Amino acid sequence: MSLHTTSNDDISHSKPSPHCFCSYIPVLHYAIFHNPDPLSKVFGIEKGTIRIRNGPLDGQLPQDEITHKMAEQLSLYGGAISTIIPRSIKPHLVDVSHIRQIPDTQEVYIVQDTRSNAKFDKSLIFDLLERVPDQKYEDAIAIHLQDIVESDEPATNHFIEAVEKSSDGSSNSQVVVNFSFIQHKNTRRDAKEEDSPVSVITFIALLRLETVETDVLITLNVPLSHNVDAEEFLKYLGSSGDVNEVLEELKTDYLIFRDVGYNYVVEDWGLFGM
Repeated sequence: MSLHTTSNDDISHSKPSPHCFCSYIPVLHYAIFHNPDPLSKVFGIEKGTIRIRNGPLDGQLPQDEITHKMAEQLSLYGGAISTIIPRSIKPHLVDVSHIRQIPDTQEVYIVQDTRSNAKFDKSLIFDLLERVPDQKYEDAIAIHLQDIVESDEPATNHFIEAVEKSSDGSSNSQVVVNFSFIQHKNTRRDAKEEDSPVSVITFIALLRLETVETDVLITLNVPLSHNVDAEEFLKYLGSSGDVNEVLEELKTDYLIFRDVGYNYVVEDWGLFGM
């Protein structure tokens, strides 16, 4: 079943696909500008296997007035959906639809690397997918992640936390946002170059909108100059002890991403043909 989506009038899109996973691979700035191939070919997607693993964090995300004061609204799908983005990031946010065609069911943004190395640009991706029939989170995320993995090596979905929120700002539309991450290798052709990332952390938020038979998948791809121990990072997320500079930066990325997922609001249900 295809999703009924409205088009952003000022953006040219390609024909949407019910399940288009190609954009989850890190959208590196230079690759999009200089490679005319489809994103799936640019980033060399290969199927792998997924294991589900629950992490130690599972807490409620409090409403933070300070966060909102330091953030700006980000309109998606022509204003039918919105979220927030930190003001410090907004100047570095690039709408990929201004560079190349993006399916109607997706919104893709580059977060430019402040160190001016485009190979370490992050990518923030919003996708509207057909709701998979599986009721349990573990089963649903496993299906959605099958096409994200870049290599044949197994990848583990590290569960972080589940947060209940309103899908449209009202108290009658509660939805659970499940946050997790995977770590996978950089499989680009230039991966062996000295200044290229060696791996990528992909933060994932899954919201299941049952009334419109849609699964919302939000991802933030963070290129890394070295591998990170997933268990160590999970423990670091829940700790307040000694500061690890590398893990602290990654933790900051996650907290920003968590705010994006938590503040995802459907402003106009007409986007789904209602």
